[in-house]
Parts: sequence; C-alpha cells; structure tokens
Amino acid sequence: MWRSTALLIIFGLVAACPLLTRRPDEQSWTLTTGVVGSGSVSRSPDTSSYPDGSDVTLTAVPDPDWAFLEWAGDLSGRQNPVTLTVTADMSVTATFYELVSRLPSVATCQLAGTPNSGELWTVHFGGSEYPYTVADSDTLPVVALGLALLLDGLDDVTAGVEDSLIACVDLTGEPMDIRLSVSSPASATVDGTTALVKLVHLGGSAVPGQSWSIQVDGVAFSCTVVDGDTMQDVAVALAIAIDAAADYLGHAEGTTVVVTRVLGGSFSLTATPPGGGSATVDESTATTKSVVLSGPYNAGDTWSVALDGFLSSYVVQGGDTGSAVAAALTAGLESVGGFAVGSEGQRIVVTRTSGGLFELAAAVTPSGAGTVDDATATAVAMSPSGPVSPGDNWALTVNAVEYLYTVQAGDSAASVAAAIAALVDNAPGYIAAAEGSIFTITRLAGGELSVDLAVAPH
Repeated sequence: MWRSTALLIIFGLVAACPLLTRRPDEQSWTLTTGVVGSGSVSRSPDTSSYPDGSDVTLTAVPDPDWAFLEWAGDLSGRQNPVTLTVTADMSVTATFYELVSRLPSVATCQLAGTPNSGELWTVHFGGSEYPYTVADSDTLPVVALGLALLLDGLDDVTAGVEDSLIACVDLTGEPMDIRLSVSSPASATVDGTTALVKLVHLGGSAVPGQSWSIQVDGVAFSCTVVDGDTMQDVAVALAIAIDAAADYLGHAEGTTVVVTRVLGGSFSLTATPPGGGSATVDESTATTKSVVLSGPYNAGDTWSVALDGFLSSYVVQGGDTGSAVAAALTAGLESVGGFAVGSEGQRIVVTRTSGGLFELAAAVTPSGAGTVDDATATAVAMSPSGPVSPGDNWALTVNAVEYLYTVQAGDSAASVAAAIAALVDNAPGYIAAAEGSIFTITRLAGGELSVDLAVAPH
C-alpha cells in the first residue's frame, strides 16, 4: 500500500507544478515589418518576440524625397506613428511614395526704366517672342507680372515675380535662352527721296553797302554787306533768312548757300549778285536725305542719328516736343564736315554738298530695359505625386523654414502644388510657382536651397 500512496503523491505534485504548463497569457509572438518604396519602419520596444497582448509603437520613416503613404498587412490606415497590439504572429508593411524632385534651369530678369503707354516689352525665350503692350497706368511691377504670366503659360516653364524682378524656371533643365527687349511706338525713319535741295555758289568780294539776293519761289531773301563782312558771312546771312521761311531750310557751307524744300516738290531758285559778284545755281550736285521723327517723346528715351559713322544722341527731357528733339539732334550733327544739316519741325534734313552717297540711320531707344542673370539664382522643382486626402497636412521645409498646407475637400495634386507655391512665394527673397502638380522654388540670391516635403495624415 505505501507504494501506491507514494505514486499518487508524486503524480499529484507533477499535475500541480506550474512549470509543466503554459498559460495563454504567457504566449510569445513574432512581429515582421517590411517596406514598399524607400524608407524604414522603427518599433518600440524593438525585440525578437512579444508576449501576447504587448503594445508596440510603429513609426514609418521615409527616406529623403519620399513620403509615407499607408500601412498594409495586419495594420491599415495612414496614422503615423501608430500603436499595434500583438495577439498573434503578425506582419506589417509600410508603403512609401516618391516626391518627384528635379534640377531645373533658372534665370532672373531685372526690369528697369519707366514703362510708357504703347511700348512693347518683349521677352525672347527658346527662339520665340512673347510681347506685352504697356497700358496707360502700368508700373514696372505690373509689366513684370504681365511678362511672367506669358512665360508661366508655356509648357514645362514656371515664372513669378518679386516687385520688378522676374524668375523663370525651365523644368527640362536645358540651358536658359532668354532676353528682353523694349520697343517704342515712336519712330525715326530715314527718307532718301522726299526732300529736294539746290545750291547757290557765291563768288567775288563782300563790299560794304552792296546787296545780295536769292529768290525762292519768287520770294526774295536779301542781305546788305556791312564793314568787316566776308563772303562766308554773306552766305550765312542769306541762309538764315531762307531758313526762317516755312517749308524751307537754309544752310551755309563756306560760300555756298544750301536751300532745301523739306517736303519735296519742285521749286524755283534764282540769285541776284551785286556788280563784281557771282551767284551760280547748282541743281544737280548735292545729295540729301532726311530723318522723320514721330512721337511720343517720352522722358528718358534716347533718340539718335548716325551720319557716316558720327553719332548724335539726345535723351528726352520732360515736356520736350518733336521739334525740340529734332533741333537737339541737328545741333549734334552740325560739326560734321561736308554736310549741311537743318531741322524743320520733326524732320531733320542732311545734305552732302559735294554730292555722292552717304550713310544715315536713326533710332529711338526706350528707357526701359531688362537685365538677365542666369548664374546667380538657384531653383528646385518638386511634385506632390501621392494621394491627396482632405485633412492631410503637407509640410514643406525650405532652408529650415516650414510652410504647412492642409488639404481641402476637392483639392487635387495640382491645386496642392499651387497652394504650397503660394505660401513660399510670399517669403522675401523667394519666388515660387506651379506647373500642374509640380511646384518650383527659386532662391533669388542663390546659394544653398534645401527643400523637403512631408505628409502627415489627419
């Protein structure tokens, strides 16, 4: 009997021993994590196995230029970080999507001068021209915005402004080909056929008391010699008298009087010298051209006339008329030897008294201009290419400054890009714009431009 009793006691001890049984709450489980895309998953605590019912905090960590999308497997949703309760062997996958990043080319164009109504400010880009016509009240920043909008409408191009500075970004990364020109509605046109010129060659001596006379279309212009006069003085006096007549110019070249009918058409020219003198009319030797000016005459604009390599320029002052501009340009040409130069209203007449060909050109240059710099500014382009969910926060960090946009109902990737660009565009020293779902950021001063974009689910 003692043996049976002993066996029963031993069996009872074994059955009651806790080391020989495993309660359900002491079960251990494994947790496997993986990723789709570029990133990693951290967990806390981080062990090889977890007792049943353990809480584990999972954090999806995207690599640079990537963002967290969602959980899959034994976990769903977009909350990050998230706490998971381990109740079995589990597997969780974090999915990441790439934030498209590009290295575009960029150039800035600084506008200067005064825009005037009717002027054509044209940006030349990629071999094409995009003109903007200045309206009456336009300021320089308004013109800059008008030009930027023209560029911003092109494919693969964004453009924006800060005051009168335009920043243009080419998303293709091709070398920037851009310049700006300004043309005025005013003109300076060379006319080589209209004006008609004739010469009167004076000869003899200037005798005090004698009278010299030239008749133009029947009207006599005379001078009486006084003591000390030379024949050159006589020619000058006659030229001045003729020059005062409407539609005619008179000019003295040595002892030759140059008579021009400004608007062309035939005219009669005769001369009456005193006894002992001579006055020969020459209708065939001289050659003439004229420059016809047409306004407006905007202050700050530069008008110029080039005569056989000699340049006469004049910067318009406030209140100047066309006649004043023509007279100023004429004065600048009077020192050119061998030519007779005069002005009548808005027309400048140039005559080569010895005949033969000569070069005459004219131009008007507006005060407005644009200086292009394709070396200083730096730019980046990014795209929120992932899903757009209302309530999500898109956080853009530009050189350590964060800009936050909360997605609204109805938003698309393009509207999110535009909204993010608008936030940065308000920051001094930066110009931002959007092209579809791509936004560009330009740092005008150049240097480092660090940009990072992250999405935090609501």
